[in-house]
Amino acid sequence: IGPFDEALDTGPPLPGGGDLDMLIRAAMHGEAWYEPSAVVFHEHRRTWRELDRQYRSWGTSWGALLHKWYAMAPEQRPAVRRSAGQALAVLIIARPLPGSRQHRG
Repeated sequence: IGPFDEALDTGPPLPGGGDLDMLIRAAMHGEAWYEPSAVVFHEHRRTWRELDRQYRSWGTSWGALLHKWYAMAPEQRPAVRRSAGQALAVLIIARPLPGSRQHRG
């Protein structure tokens, strides 16, 4: 399935995406599985601002990953479009609009 795509994990503005790319390639190859003994460490964000920055970073990386797959695999374009649409739908539902009572901006 090849090595990690370093273009997706180069630090700002793309500090991620390589792990998702590898998962997609492994799943397409039939080699993705659940390992209950695996341990993952991650950093909890202390403020809403830090969490928002993290989500924006993940979104930028997700967009770069979608662009990569759209460009390199024309046969996967319908799946890429569906995935992008689903991500946008979640974003629209989960994020209050500016000016709404829930908006904190």
